[in-house]
Amino acid sequence: MQKYDLDDRGHTARQINSIDFDHADLIIGMDDQNLVDLKRMAPQQDQHKIHGINELVAGKEHEPIPDPWYTHRFQDTYDDLALAIPTWIEYVKQQLNQ
Repeated sequence: MQKYDLDDRGHTARQINSIDFDHADLIIGMDDQNLVDLKRMAPQQDQHKIHGINELVAGKEHEPIPDPWYTHRFQDTYDDLALAIPTWIEYVKQQLNQ
């Protein structure tokens, strides 16, 4: 994060919980196991909220982003997220304008 001058103050990681499905419109998982776990815990009426991180990235729709904690490939993760996140931001903007 220092390399890209990203401020992580005030940000903490936590596991998703059942209440998140009540409050979120989108729940985005980064890898296949994330998606399996999310779909298992989500109520049936909230299954449509779950998406893969690259679902909107042309040519990468079904590709996961491996957890850098295990791969130690933090630069790859950053690069993949730098590509995927703007597509989700654009999607949300379009949804808000409808």
